[in-house]
Amino acid sequence: MGVKKLFAGVAAVAVTLSLAACGSGTSASGKTELNVYVYDLETQVSAMFKEFQKENPDIVLKASYMPTSGDYAQSLQTRIAGNKTPDVFTIISDNLVDIKNNKVALDLSGDAALEGIPDTYLSTFAKDGKIYGMPTQAWMGFIVYNKDLVKAAGYDEFPTTWDDFITMGKKMKSNGVTYPFLEGQGAFSYSFEALLGSKYKAEGETEVDQKIADGKTTFAKEYLPVLNVWKKAIDEGILTPDSLSLTGDALNQAFLSNDLGMYTTGIWDAPTLQKSGMNYGVAPFPAYPGGEPFVAGAVDHGFAISAKSSPEKQEAAKKLLRFINSETGLKLYCEGNGYASISSKYTAPAQKGFEAAYEATEKGNIFWTIFQKDPAPITADQIAKTQEMIQGKTTPEELVKSLDQKMQSAR
Repeated sequence: MGVKKLFAGVAAVAVTLSLAACGSGTSASGKTELNVYVYDLETQVSAMFKEFQKENPDIVLKASYMPTSGDYAQSLQTRIAGNKTPDVFTIISDNLVDIKNNKVALDLSGDAALEGIPDTYLSTFAKDGKIYGMPTQAWMGFIVYNKDLVKAAGYDEFPTTWDDFITMGKKMKSNGVTYPFLEGQGAFSYSFEALLGSKYKAEGETEVDQKIADGKTTFAKEYLPVLNVWKKAIDEGILTPDSLSLTGDALNQAFLSNDLGMYTTGIWDAPTLQKSGMNYGVAPFPAYPGGEPFVAGAVDHGFAISAKSSPEKQEAAKKLLRFINSETGLKLYCEGNGYASISSKYTAPAQKGFEAAYEATEKGNIFWTIFQKDPAPITADQIAKTQEMIQGKTTPEELVKSLDQKMQSAR
């Protein structure tokens, strides 16, 4: 959930647009005012909010925006600590655990606002049978590949299994492709996350992150088999340390010059790719043995209602959430940010050339780890150890041992 805004190219400052007079509760005009604080750009939600107010003239919104994850989470926490929790706010990965554990948000279980949203997505915002957030969209990370280089390697279609993927990468390498496969390592490995999701689905598992946090299973048990499969790409020279240094413009140039066969990115790169003139394709990540191809990613942020707002405000806030999860609201939201809807109320048209990623998302073949205890240091440790694995400085066994130790300390 916290990835997409890293690519927004905007400063980490709050931009406030008052859609109502200042104040709280019922205004002098007798209308209900809602303070709304969202992890979005103003341009992404303004049309949706304006249409809501047009259809609900008795409710006015005082909205503010913070499109960068760390700043949003910190500023929201400051408001909560100061007893100034917004009536409506968004839950992102950086504050998910704290919001659920401290019951800051109202339980939305059974409300019409959640209709049409699959349980697999609602579970991200659930704890002890209660649902604290309403997700409506998903972000996606996937593979972009050079169709000409894939065909030259002997493949008419992109591989659907990890072993075939490695075989194709080796063929690219023998054909003289400098970099068969690269993925940025500023966050978790997209390919590893997708393999992990593929394994979990094949096993019928849906709550592994929580089970690890509760001590019912371990990283060693859940991660090690996947790390060993993923590491084959490193051992075979398909995924190299160049992933740690070749990023941004340099990566794009390598792809445009046919030096790079495949790389990982997300839907935010669609405009650039569509204008590139390259003969490119988009695919979900090849499957874990016995599983299905997956995209990396997750539900985007969830809309939440303050548990401390007055009953009047909470009812008005529920109207807002129901509107967001309506055909009209979702259409405006998806048009505003280009993301995929996960609600049955509306299906966003897939961006041209990216249909395969949308199809995987609509099937629920999308995964991203969300550590349920002490996420910041555990996340940092996984990123660092993953980078060391790519450099040949650590092993899968050492990685899971370190993660299990940190999770044990967090319990």
